[in-house]
Amino acid sequence: MGASESKLTFKEDVFRLAREDNIDPADRWWCQFYQLPETAEDVFALWSPNDVRNLTINHAADRPPPGTQIAPKKNLETLMYTCIGRLHALQTRRCYSDPHQPIAPEVLNCVRILTRLLPYIYEAEHLQDWEDTFFWKPRKHTQVWDRKRERMGPYFDGLTNKRYSVGSEKEDSVPDADAGGNGGPEDPAVKVIGPPLGEQLIDILMGYMFFPGFTLPKRVNAEGLPELKIHYNIWNSGIGCRQSAGMTKENERNAVEVMRLLVSLCSKQLYMSAHVVADTDARPLSYLTTYPEKQVVLSVLCSLMNTVLKYNPATWRVPIDFSIDGDPKAKLVNLSLQFLLLLILYPDTAEDSNQFRRSLSRLHRVEDFQFIQQGLTTVLTQPVSGLPSYLPGRQVPWAPETLVFFWELLQVNKRFRAFIIETDRAHDFVVLVLYYAMSAKDEPTKQGIVRMCVLILQTMSVEPHFGDRLNKAFVGQETLPSVLRIQNFHGSYADFLITSVHSLMTTTGGRLESIYPALLAIIGNVAPYCKNLQRATSSKLLDLFVQMSSPKFLLEKETNHTMLQLLLQAMNAILEHQFEGKSRDFIWAFRITTWTFCWDA
Repeated sequence: MGASESKLTFKEDVFRLAREDNIDPADRWWCQFYQLPETAEDVFALWSPNDVRNLTINHAADRPPPGTQIAPKKNLETLMYTCIGRLHALQTRRCYSDPHQPIAPEVLNCVRILTRLLPYIYEAEHLQDWEDTFFWKPRKHTQVWDRKRERMGPYFDGLTNKRYSVGSEKEDSVPDADAGGNGGPEDPAVKVIGPPLGEQLIDILMGYMFFPGFTLPKRVNAEGLPELKIHYNIWNSGIGCRQSAGMTKENERNAVEVMRLLVSLCSKQLYMSAHVVADTDARPLSYLTTYPEKQVVLSVLCSLMNTVLKYNPATWRVPIDFSIDGDPKAKLVNLSLQFLLLLILYPDTAEDSNQFRRSLSRLHRVEDFQFIQQGLTTVLTQPVSGLPSYLPGRQVPWAPETLVFFWELLQVNKRFRAFIIETDRAHDFVVLVLYYAMSAKDEPTKQGIVRMCVLILQTMSVEPHFGDRLNKAFVGQETLPSVLRIQNFHGSYADFLITSVHSLMTTTGGRLESIYPALLAIIGNVAPYCKNLQRATSSKLLDLFVQMSSPKFLLEKETNHTMLQLLLQAMNAILEHQFEGKSRDFIWAFRITTWTFCWDA
């Protein structure tokens, strides 16, 4: 669509969608939408938000009153059917006179149009009932108003445009639309002709993630023709696969487009009020996580994980640009991680379990754990050890999502958690997680990162071996980024952790008050195993006690006394388990603060 005239013509046809409703679905005019655009920019520029809202009836002037449910313009349904039907046709049969003609251009245009439309459908509250019926109820015949005859047209299958026929009647011989249905099993208005359209779309897109000539290298059959068969080959070597599928850059770009649509399809919760999200069934995610066959689950899970964990932005060049726009490979990694988190974070339904979480929990090979640990470390260490003199604090854009992935692994796979804790890598992750927490603690927009880091530390701290591991001397503290350095620090990882927790609680002005119990739980979990705490660390604990035992703090909120109780339990655990010569400095600090305890009593 390089010529300006062709773009103007295409734009005029976009306008026509809103101006002339009920355009005949069988009209070849619809084909231009998936044939003419050449790039994603063409689709997103020529389909403006205003154009899409014309179809969803979501402008202030024509939007229905709150609480009212209506259907969008019929042309929107036809456009959705046209794109999904074309995706299905290109995947299952040869659609061109030249069998060697690539399918990618038309597949990508269909994917891009759907990606453009879905967010505007989700934002329109008055389309919720229509959306539920159109996407998630068993598929039935549809009708379009016949403008020539001024009546409803015949029933037809929206995906194939095949008209409804009864028994041995000819395909074009259809019931009189004005007569209505009889309600029987052959009534076209109620007859089920396929599974829900949303489920079919997901199946089609999952197939395109492993389709030769599109997201996998091209294959030919015995006749020398391109294969039309899905091959569930894992994209990259790593978990579950020793040999890469050999994806080209074009294959990777196509995979990005497909995953972007899948993420958009699963994003309806973004357009809901926070108080209803937890009680709302996310139909796309429910279907994705519970119904796929085992082979599909393993291929998708391993492909996404290997893509994310094998990426190293500093392998061949100085890591000057970590931005997603600066590296096409980074787009694939970023979308893979987003889609992976969608799949593994979705909770089990009442009837079925999340197959992706279940498969993740069953990983057990030490080689796989080493691969995961190395991949996580590569991403998370960039701002800590990656050319600090030139790029202080630069981090990979998806580092926060990597922390979420790490936390989910620790939760669902106990063997992985044991692997991390029983090796010296636990120390590295403590430092890395604290770096992200300390870096984000003063930025209101990044409080979620701090909470995630605290949850990771809390999950690790419940393991007894974790507390023992923290007694190792912390060497090289002076080489850490300034946000992590502790002045005149000489101590163990336990000292470093407790001092950092103290900083999170006392230097944030109460912004992190909601996670104070979790921070105190971390101290309480490791306290019985902490040996030879330094005098400075002991003073930090007692400083917390002084602040939390003050009348101002205790009377500020009804539940604040429980936090003081948690802290006292942690201090008692140190005295109880490490009294004989292994907590000398803590006992000394405790004795000089005895007057405070006596005053409180």
